[in-house]
Amino acid sequence: MEKKIKSIKTYITSEILGLHFEDIEDKRYLNTYREYDENKNLILEKDFSILGEIETYVTNEYDNENRLTKTYILDQDESVLETHIFEYEDDGKLMLGTTFYGGTEDDEDAFYDTTKFTYKNDLLVSKECVDDDGEPSSKKMYQFSDGLLINEQIYGEEDNLEIELQYEYDENNNLTNELRIDHIENVKNYISNTYNSDDLLESSTVLNNYKQIVSRHRFEYDSKLRNNIIIEERPDSYVKREIDFDDLSRPLKESFFNSENELMQFKIFDYDEGRITSIKQFVFSPESEAANEEGFLLNGMTVYEYEFY
Repeated sequence: MEKKIKSIKTYITSEILGLHFEDIEDKRYLNTYREYDENKNLILEKDFSILGEIETYVTNEYDNENRLTKTYILDQDESVLETHIFEYEDDGKLMLGTTFYGGTEDDEDAFYDTTKFTYKNDLLVSKECVDDDGEPSSKKMYQFSDGLLINEQIYGEEDNLEIELQYEYDENNNLTNELRIDHIENVKNYISNTYNSDDLLESSTVLNNYKQIVSRHRFEYDSKLRNNIIIEERPDSYVKREIDFDDLSRPLKESFFNSENELMQFKIFDYDEGRITSIKQFVFSPESEAANEEGFLLNGMTVYEYEFY
């Protein structure tokens, strides 16, 4: 029987911690904490700074059908900063979302806004938000064709169209073009995608308002159709990532190369009983005394610790 995970802790270990932070003696600190109920729902998440301060603190509640019903965002003193409440239709679709700012739904001083979700033929066609005075604050409208999203419009407080997104698809329903129009700044951005014969994403190019290339990502696949090479090109940078997988298609090693195809850094992934246990990161640093014969230094490691029901 598969063990049910109750919590996951991640620790960051790095040689540089002891150099820059005197309070860290063992060069390791608790980075994240995640807690789950017996239905695998995330009920608590905390992110910590290097010095142990809580940077993210979120708790979640669920109904009997494992639908998220409440989210509380807290500060490190456990005071509630925001409360999000979600209500659903009988068929399970999200119907209403209410956000309270500065407290919970029981705090009289907390102000709030409410978002109503509207569907047509089981497709979300609008999200309309009003404040606690009933005044509209924002709106998103969605248009579909043959079940595919083709247009998205975002309106501001004055019901002015601020952002518009247009989508185009090929005959296999692959997203080929995306146009983002900022009506406030009068700026357009473009994304163009191409696909290979297996309908897998082959390239994705981002262009700015002047049709100049901002970035291009290229993707290659192995014989099992796993994305094992990712090339990111920008006007001033180039990075190629190569991923080695095990028989279960889990990453074992991720390597990063520069434009000269020189290995600059890599990550090693370790597993136990099917679960990730550590990620080690090595960087090319031949001048370091701690570097190995190839000039690589163990720069950091993420360790995972599990608690089970």
